[in-house]
Amino acid sequence: MNPIMTEPAASVPTVDPAPETTSGGRAGDVFTTSPRGGGGRGGLGRALLMVALGFAGGVGGAASYDSWHDDGASTSNAPSNGAVFQPTNDETNGSDSDEQAVENGDALTPREVYTKVSPAVVHIDARVVKTETGFFGLEQEQETEGTGSGFLIDDDGHIVTNAHVVADAKELTVALGTGNKVRVPAKLIGTDPSADIAVIQIDTKAKELDGVELAAVSYGDSSKLQVGDPVVAIGNPFGLDRTLTTGVVSALQREIPSLTDFQISDVIQTDAAVNPGNSGGPLLDSQGRVIGVNSQIQTRSGGFDGIAFAVPSSRVEAVAKDLIKDGEVHYAWLGVAGGEITPELVKDQDLPVDQGVLLGEVSDGSPADEAGLKGGSEAQGGDDDAPAEGGDIILSFDGTKLTTMRELADIVDSKDPGDKVKVEYLRDGKRRMTTVTLGERPSKITNNE
Repeated sequence: MNPIMTEPAASVPTVDPAPETTSGGRAGDVFTTSPRGGGGRGGLGRALLMVALGFAGGVGGAASYDSWHDDGASTSNAPSNGAVFQPTNDETNGSDSDEQAVENGDALTPREVYTKVSPAVVHIDARVVKTETGFFGLEQEQETEGTGSGFLIDDDGHIVTNAHVVADAKELTVALGTGNKVRVPAKLIGTDPSADIAVIQIDTKAKELDGVELAAVSYGDSSKLQVGDPVVAIGNPFGLDRTLTTGVVSALQREIPSLTDFQISDVIQTDAAVNPGNSGGPLLDSQGRVIGVNSQIQTRSGGFDGIAFAVPSSRVEAVAKDLIKDGEVHYAWLGVAGGEITPELVKDQDLPVDQGVLLGEVSDGSPADEAGLKGGSEAQGGDDDAPAEGGDIILSFDGTKLTTMRELADIVDSKDPGDKVKVEYLRDGKRRMTTVTLGERPSKITNNE
């Protein structure tokens, strides 16, 4: 499939990120399928699109659907004219019983989650002025506007959202408070295109916020999620402020495109309805804690088809801390593509070992290349799906024996650029050792084709 990244403020170019690369948390340079020479770009059909959920202009109909509990389940339709009922501040203060339920680890109802978290969810307007070449080669300025969602994470006014919501924005405005009627300017703190996460900030002492009760979210542990766990999404689809939808964790450890050539890994898949304008909004667990940031949908129709993806909170929280501290995130990079050894590979290529990571490709000039590691050659017969042959087999990395690509990615993820790592590998049946100095991950991958 050709993933299409669409973003409300600035047009993000259509990207064709190689599915052979995965962020691996922060590694972003290994692929988890078969190690093909040149890297295969597999997919689920040409009609499928991956769409980022920013929204450019307009207001459409939407519904808040509550199907979490059998008792008292209800459906509430938002008026199509854009008039949206919102609780008053008094109505969203929550109750003592709600707070006690969270303290005891008991699940809240979707209504209780909404009451607890919705005051922290904001509406983001982004204005972009871009210079484009028009008729006769004349440069013309074009202004575009778009919207997305976000959520407050602390008392200092920091707000987490998607990078594609605020990319290239010249002016940011945040709407919050009852009915999102209070509008304040915001400044960009930093973006991480590799995670599609950004942090912006509002002045919590702004006069416009007098009398507005600000609330911050708390993070949950996305690593403890299981398929079937109930989730809630809150955002501003089609400009309809603070819309709640419910669903479950449909799958875990998915991969989606980022705004770079690297994939975002360990992504949460959910069937909670998300639509344009939901980008940057929180995905919440049954206790109202953020366990992901809603980012993309997979669709054949162009709208929500029951499959949505959220960047996990384990990554979001770490990225947000780095952005607040330094304004950017630094990723370690190895620069390889490959796959784990399977019984089929052992048989087909007569491999001398039955576990390890078989390198299909080593990027030119990468740390792995400079350390002398070699990728394989394309299989004979022109079969693009066949694994590359003859590449080095990494047996251990930083003292850890490898059985999967995920293990390699996780180790690289735990490192910083400049760290030195010992690598044991097999070439032509002989065990060898080398030391790799991990580099700074680029935004683009150098292909060796």
